[in-house]
Amino acid sequence: MRFLNQWLISPTDESCPLGGRSSYSAALSLNKKHTNVEYSHIRTYHSPLKHQRDFIEAFEAAKRIASDLEKRTGAQVFPYSLFYVFFASYSSMWSTTRYVLAITLIAILAVAAVILGSMRTSAVVVLTVFLSVTSVLGIMGVWHVSLNPLSLVNLVIAVSRLSFLYSALHALI
Repeated sequence: MRFLNQWLISPTDESCPLGGRSSYSAALSLNKKHTNVEYSHIRTYHSPLKHQRDFIEAFEAAKRIASDLEKRTGAQVFPYSLFYVFFASYSSMWSTTRYVLAITLIAILAVAAVILGSMRTSAVVVLTVFLSVTSVLGIMGVWHVSLNPLSLVNLVIAVSRLSFLYSALHALI
């Protein structure tokens, strides 16, 4: 701690480019007695990020590094950057998609069974909607449309519209 305090007051200049005052004086929060570091933050840099995949990989790498630091130090480590807020949902996008679509299909099954009066007919509606959504997901892959929060919302809207369409068609038949 003695050397840390000395380093924190050392100016960064030509004679000592690694001095801590300008770079790290606000990065460490010491306790009142200056015997322990209570909080700190470190700065890291990413290589230039241009594409969506670059941002997702950078976020995943930051989470991996934070997890490794937590294991090594026992301290709580939280990676943060402005774009992490937008790409945090991408790490669980497929599981969220499966969950949301499953809940949507179950709701369609229940509502169609009540409206159509037949569980078998509502199962046919749900199967048709499921196959249509699977086709949409396949076309998204062929056209290189990435699965993101916006496309997930569009999928759920497509499911609700398809279920209404197929329910109306089965009711007419």
